[in-house]
Amino acid sequence: MSTITSVQEIPAVFAEAPDTRVSSKYTFIPTTRIIDDLKVFGWYPRVMSGSKTNPTSKHMIRFARDGFVAAEITPEIVLLNSHNGLCSLNLKAGLYRLVCSNGLIVATSVFDDIRIKHIHYSLSEVSRAVERFASGIEGVMASVEQMQRSFLSPEAKHTFAEEAVKLRWDHATVPIDLTRLLQPRRAEDDGVSVWNVMNILQEKLLNGHVFDIHGRRMRGLTQVESVVRFNQELYSLAMTYARN
Repeated sequence: MSTITSVQEIPAVFAEAPDTRVSSKYTFIPTTRIIDDLKVFGWYPRVMSGSKTNPTSKHMIRFARDGFVAAEITPEIVLLNSHNGLCSLNLKAGLYRLVCSNGLIVATSVFDDIRIKHIHYSLSEVSRAVERFASGIEGVMASVEQMQRSFLSPEAKHTFAEEAVKLRWDHATVPIDLTRLLQPRRAEDDGVSVWNVMNILQEKLLNGHVFDIHGRRMRGLTQVESVVRFNQELYSLAMTYARN
């Protein structure tokens, strides 16, 4: 992901018109307007991702609370938007981990997505969305604590990794070196809690720190839809282990 700096970074964030193929009834909501409206409620853009060439495609921005303090785990608002008529404005709950500058996206089973149709967009709708987000944070942090208190046997840890690999590669059989995959990249992740293992898997499977059994490195995920899907499915999978 890139820090928001210019139009050239992620052009859809700064688009001034929708895709030319959308219906005349389509309501265009500039992402810059959403950024300005969230600032009213104390949320500021931290990082963004999306196509560096397509000015109307789906893009994602992670927002930190004003006065962002570098805590170990910090809640974020994750915004998804596009200008091609293919999705509503979507707000998700995210978690930022200081130790690896990594961003998780919380499963819908823990925090339901907040959707605003472009045609209904207004500052009051944003206000209600921020209020819903604030009211759901306690449940999100409780899910983190539940994962931190839940510990995996060596067998369960291995099975968790196998299932995570299947999520990453659409349930296809990929000969990943699971022992290498489960090795933490930093001391803070060295543990057997569901939280530890999920973070190891999330960072490596998303960013491409993964090797097959022949030692070949696998590619990371970059497309917004794929990043969001994998993040949320992995979080959901982790919660099934934490509840057992």
